[in-house]
Amino acid sequence: AKQFDPNTEKYVKGVKQRHATFDSVAGNFVQSVNKLPMLSWVMPFPRFMANSVQWQLNHSPYGLINAMVSKRGRDLMAKGDYSELAEGMTGLTTFMGALALADSEYATGSGTELRVPDAVAEKMKLEPGTTIDLRAYAPFLTYYWAAHTLKRHFEGKPPPPYTEIAQVVAGANVRAGLGL
Repeated sequence: AKQFDPNTEKYVKGVKQRHATFDSVAGNFVQSVNKLPMLSWVMPFPRFMANSVQWQLNHSPYGLINAMVSKRGRDLMAKGDYSELAEGMTGLTTFMGALALADSEYATGSGTELRVPDAVAEKMKLEPGTTIDLRAYAPFLTYYWAAHTLKRHFEGKPPPPYTEIAQVVAGANVRAGLGL
C-alpha cells in the first residue's frame, strides 16, 4: 500500500512488497491519477486495479516460481513462512483447472464464456446451450482466459480480439462504464 500512497505507512504494518518494478510503475500510475482526477474517467479505480494485478501475479505460476527462486522467497521459507509458496501453488492449481475446463465440452469460442451443462441448465430452467459470462467471476476469469488463449494458440487459431483482451485486463472498470 505504501508504494501507492506514501502516507499509508502509519496505517499499514507488515505489507509484503514482492515485485519492485511492478510496485514502482503501479505506484507512479496511481499517484498520477490522484494528481490528475480527470484520468479517473478512463481508469476509475486505479488502486483497485494495481492491487488486483499484484494479487494475480502472486497467485499465479509466476508467483510460485518467484517464491521458490527469489532470495526473498527462499529466506521466508527458511524462516518457516510458506505463505508465498502457498499462494503460488493456489494460482498454479487454479490455472491447471482452467486449462482442463478450456479443453472440455463446456468451452465456447470465447475466452469469457462457458456453456452451462445441460443437466444443470434443465434444473435451473434454462435453455440447453446457455452460456455463463465469466466476466463477473474475477479472478477466475483471468485464469480461464489465459488457458483459453493458450489453447487457441496451440490449435493455430488467431489471438482473441483486442476488445476481449481489454475486457479481461480492465475487469471491473470496464463494467463500471468504459463500455468496451
